[in-house]
Formats: sequence, structure tokens, C-alpha cells
Amino acid sequence: MNTGIILAAGTSSRYKGKTLKQFSLFNNRMIIDYSITTFLNHSSIDDIVIVVSEKYYQMIKDKYPDFHVIIGGQKRQESSLIGLLSCNKKTKKVLIHDAARAMVSEKIITRCLNAIKNYD
Repeated sequence: MNTGIILAAGTSSRYKGKTLKQFSLFNNRMIIDYSITTFLNHSSIDDIVIVVSEKYYQMIKDKYPDFHVIIGGQKRQESSLIGLLSCNKKTKKVLIHDAARAMVSEKIITRCLNAIKNYD
């Protein structure tokens, strides 16, 4: 089983928008939606965990009721660990992606999954 963890609990400290970058709209979609859609449509990703701050938890849970939406930590490392601990016990490979990086592609996901085969 392969799991994609999408980190969206960050504060977007360098971004100067009124809304956090990952929840800002681009072409009438939130930035996070692009990453979620790419992971969802990848044939080798079996599960998705979305890590958000408490403030955005209910909004994302309502929008993505079929996903594991969890509340992250104060720092990226904490949120990554919380995401890892939330993975299905059958998970063998995990990809952790930053929700603010909307341009992840199927090709990048495939290359990462293939690279994992070569490393413990």
C-alpha cells in the first residue's frame, strides 16, 4: 500500500495573501486541491492523509470526507510525524508533499515511488 501525505498545516509566513497559500484560490480552486487531485488520480497511490491546522480542519474534512484529515503540529517535522503515525498499518511506501506546491505531477510521483525501491 502506498500513501500520500499532504502537509497543509503551515502558516505561509512568506506569503503575503489574506488567506494561507495552500487555501488561496487559483483558477477558482484552492491550491491544495491541485495536489490532492494529482495524488488521487495516481494509480499507485492507495491512500491519502491530509494534515491541516485546527482552523482549517472542518473545512477540509467537509470537502474531502473520504480522506484521512488530521490536525498537524506546530512545525513541519511534527506534522510529518503525525501524518506518518496516521497511515494505514498496511502502508509500505509514503510520499510526503507540501500542499503549497501545486504543480506536483503524476510523473514526479511515479519517479519518487520508483526511487523508494532502491533505498531502505
